[in-house]
Amino acid sequence: MTKDEAIKAMLQGEKVSYRFFGKDEAMMLLDPVKNIYLFEDGVRIDAQSFWSIRMDEDWLEDWEIIK
Repeated sequence: MTKDEAIKAMLQGEKVSYRFFGKDEAMMLLDPVKNIYLFEDGVRIDAQSFWSIRMDEDWLEDWEIIK
């Protein structure tokens, strides 16, 4: 799925992963008001900071929902 689809999935409560993540790594939207992401290891980061260093084309595709 695309980056935009992954963001929409997180808005719907889904966990997502990416091809550059390890096999057990995933993220979800913890706080939709403050736009905070939560990772499987408890790390929290605001969406703006997360995406600010992931702006190249490599991050636009290859996302997946984790069940």
